[in-house]
Amino acid sequence: MSNNVDVAKEVVEDFVGDMTRILKFGEVQAYENMAVIPLILQDQGLDFITIREAEELEVAWIQEQVSELVGQLEAVNVGEKPVLIPFLQTVKGGKQDRTVYEPILIPAGRKKSNPLPIPARCIEASRWTYGTQLDGGRIQFDGGKETRKFKTSGARMNQSISRRLMETQGDQSMLWDSVEAYSELMRIERSKAPTRSYLDMIETKQEEIEEYLSKFKDVEGQCGITVLVDGEVIAYEFYGNQKAWKDFRTDVLKGYISETLLRQQIKEKSGKEEEKKEKISTSEAHRKALETLSEKTSKIEPRKGTGLGYVVEFSSSDGGWHGITLINENKIAHFYAVGKSSLEKIKPRRVLETAQVQRILTPEEISRNLPPPTPQQQSINQE
Repeated sequence: MSNNVDVAKEVVEDFVGDMTRILKFGEVQAYENMAVIPLILQDQGLDFITIREAEELEVAWIQEQVSELVGQLEAVNVGEKPVLIPFLQTVKGGKQDRTVYEPILIPAGRKKSNPLPIPARCIEASRWTYGTQLDGGRIQFDGGKETRKFKTSGARMNQSISRRLMETQGDQSMLWDSVEAYSELMRIERSKAPTRSYLDMIETKQEEIEEYLSKFKDVEGQCGITVLVDGEVIAYEFYGNQKAWKDFRTDVLKGYISETLLRQQIKEKSGKEEEKKEKISTSEAHRKALETLSEKTSKIEPRKGTGLGYVVEFSSSDGGWHGITLINENKIAHFYAVGKSSLEKIKPRRVLETAQVQRILTPEEISRNLPPPTPQQQSINQE
């Protein structure tokens, strides 16, 4: 075990030291203040399928635990291949929309009678009931039946929210705080996301997101991207085979476009005039992508993963970068690294937690001085 952990650590050290060991950088693509560098896999990738493909084939899925813990879900894989759930994959349904808090390869053979427990966090603070979608603020149930199953969503957490989550070791209250801060900064009407679901919030910006999406095209062999905003690298993300990137590329891009729009909104709110910058050249973008992590990564901590392989978390000595990757068969299955968050802490909110609802209190409710939740009510989230 210890030898395998050490090898996983070495894989990450070698990669951040020189990404060109396994990746080739494509020509930079830019629109407005966002640019992406296609990452092209140079070695033979890993053999797995994604949770999205597995859902379509009905061989794997994510579901609510019988004990209904906010911080834990279950994964089933009755297929013949491992199934990848990327870090911060968002899923819709269950009793709350969630995000999976670890990159995971579900082993084949994890049947309904033996599901794999997986760590999760809530991204929908004001719902605790089964349902699949909202219509005018009203929960619509799946064919009139309660269902424990989730479906992968079409959006990933944006960089600022995910970074704050990582630097606080997955603190749930901080996540709710960040989602609410995002909603306020992006001026999202409460009626558009009545249960405070991050996924519903992202949908309100779909038109702007689609405009950006149309400007970025995949290249042959692509497995991921490096993202730059205003000429600075803010994130790296890639997958251990090309099919996985194709399955998730729209979700991934939507998350980083959401981050770009957030940063634009913050600039507008601050009253700063937008500086006109020349589009970054491919050579300059490549230089920044190669140097940003290799010069700063210092703390690397490997451990056994929830499913197959080993999870390696890493950060920079100056606190500027946090990352996580999943290593299996001495290769990278999913790599994720993000720079500093653009979100500031907002005024703390009291959260009402009961067996039926977990949500941010309105100012009117706070003024009524509602009593704190009982230990039994609190246990829903503490678990």
